[in-house]
Amino acid sequence: MSEFLPRSDADLVIWLNNFALKFAANAVALGFLPADVTAVQTDATTFQYLIQLVEASKDETRERVAYKDVLRDGMTVSVGLGSAPPTLPTVTLPPPPATLAAAGILPRLRALVRRIKVAAAYTVVLGLDLGIEASLPTPPPATSKPTLTLRVLATGSVEIRWNKGVFDGVRVQSRRGTEVTWSELGTDARSPFTDTRANLVPTAPEVRLYRLVYQRGESDFGAFSDVVSVTVTP
Repeated sequence: MSEFLPRSDADLVIWLNNFALKFAANAVALGFLPADVTAVQTDATTFQYLIQLVEASKDETRERVAYKDVLRDGMTVSVGLGSAPPTLPTVTLPPPPATLAAAGILPRLRALVRRIKVAAAYTVVLGLDLGIEASLPTPPPATSKPTLTLRVLATGSVEIRWNKGVFDGVRVQSRRGTEVTWSELGTDARSPFTDTRANLVPTAPEVRLYRLVYQRGESDFGAFSDVVSVTVTP
């Protein structure tokens, strides 16, 4: 799984809040429970609170350093030598969330994302909205075509191996003997495809030609493969 999380804590706060909101809206469709939504929201609010604490601490440190410098040097526009000390800096802390998350916010998140991406209702477009996909995949070129290799098995069948790539499958066609038109042998979602037909003339060798075209969904995509031939002997 490619890394989809922002690098800085400040950006991560924004990302977590967006993810918690969008996950809540899609959790049921993805097959998750209300408890999963609550856990994500708790993680998001806890992390935001922690970052607010850190920033408040940084602000307090800067103010106390400035206060120390004033008392040490007495050299500011409003404070001269011998002046009464200014008010000691204080920090206002944000209120804690009702429930603090357990340790391991990011490991939990990555495990949840793995579950989301195998859900039946998951799509890349939804993943982009959730922030768990870096970008839409580059569409394959319209000239895409399969490559195939043939092997005659001991049974006389022809095994057709092909490269799947990003496609859903292939449609397989063949010609043999004196045929001048292509016959449909079917579709295949996973290599190899096996042609189990017997020779037209059982006692004679038979030259067979094969070609494949990719499918996306139930539609052809791209061009037919190069035609590859093989001889099947009785």
